[in-house]
Amino acid sequence: MTAISPDVDAAPIYGDFPFEIVRGEIVLEDATFDRFLDELPVRQVHAARGNLRRLKGLAMGVDLGNQFLHIPIGTLELS
Repeated sequence: MTAISPDVDAAPIYGDFPFEIVRGEIVLEDATFDRFLDELPVRQVHAARGNLRRLKGLAMGVDLGNQFLHIPIGTLELS
């Protein structure tokens, strides 16, 4: 989280969550959530399109038993 949305004043995690908990409900903070999404490789492909086309090869690997369930899905989507 701190790699995507750092906040030096938010100890002990030092990052912004893309949500708040209001009366027990999760409420997304749109600006912070957009920053999270913009850091995902799938969102960066178009900006890097020229460089990606110049690659001679690209390999991706993913562990389908990964504890972070979004990683296998994101890797498949990126491929």
